[in-house]
Amino acid sequence: MNADNGSLISVIIPVYNVEKYLRQCLDSVVNQTFHKIEIICVNDGSTDNSLEILKEYARCDKRIKIVDLEKGGVSVARNAGLELASGEYIGFIDSDDWIDPDTYERVLYEFKKDKEIDLVCFGAEIVSDDLPGDHPRVTGEKKYHAMKFSGKQKMTDDVIFDTTVTVWNKLFRASVLKKLNLRFPDGYILEDNYFFYCYAVNIQYGYYLDKYFYKYRQRANSIMGCRDKVAAPRLSVFSMIVSYYEEHGLAGTHIGLLGRKFCQMYNGDRKNSTHENLKKIRRISAEIEKILFRYDPVNLLKMKIKRMIPVPIKNFIRKHIFG
Repeated sequence: MNADNGSLISVIIPVYNVEKYLRQCLDSVVNQTFHKIEIICVNDGSTDNSLEILKEYARCDKRIKIVDLEKGGVSVARNAGLELASGEYIGFIDSDDWIDPDTYERVLYEFKKDKEIDLVCFGAEIVSDDLPGDHPRVTGEKKYHAMKFSGKQKMTDDVIFDTTVTVWNKLFRASVLKKLNLRFPDGYILEDNYFFYCYAVNIQYGYYLDKYFYKYRQRANSIMGCRDKVAAPRLSVFSMIVSYYEEHGLAGTHIGLLGRKFCQMYNGDRKNSTHENLKKIRRISAEIEKILFRYDPVNLLKMKIKRMIPVPIKNFIRKHIFG
């Protein structure tokens, strides 16, 4: 397999207080079998030894560029990296994770093999330091990150819906990002949702590489482990996605995708929310529904009625009518 050594991949790594894991992450990138990599490490106001570790690695490898910021969050850090990136392709890695040595060689090969490809996705292996392998959060992540496609895929609504939104198990074409002027939303968690859904709907083809190159560290104290904390922010970000689609004339064409995603988010997050968060969810959902209703009133009305039916009645109908 010959990757194109004339191409440059920019790898963006936001760093915040990860001195325990950072060396493993950096070692996995600097030792890639594909060498023409620009490694942009954005220190997001770390108060531990992370910045010193970055400087140590930068002295030994000229491919490493360090951006030192005050604490601004992962979106600010990634956006700062995007501003500096000069590669033809853009990748992201979280600084407590790592990748296999041949990741970028294999991924770039798929790009070079077919000029229609604007996105390559690959699998993520879930690694946990402080949770047992059968913990619901670990098993849930494994199910979510399992590869659902293989090979070249037209980016239909169904394919986009069933693709993980995380940006770190993908490689993006820089020219598309530049054309879209796409950035991560500042001040939000779950920022990957916005970035992926705005990118994916603007391309024709992606390639799904059924290899689990990315090692995703699942930690017990991760905010993603508490669904109540992320329920309202998830819908807030989805509201931004809906607005983006509407502003760019995409909502009508992709109303099926938006409707399915909204229903999935609302039903899943409502079940795991406190009373206070449930009020926020209902308020944000009402705003989203106003927009979606304009494009598909019949199906949106059906979904709304369906949500109003109590769960015990739904279960009774499933058991005794549909058997």
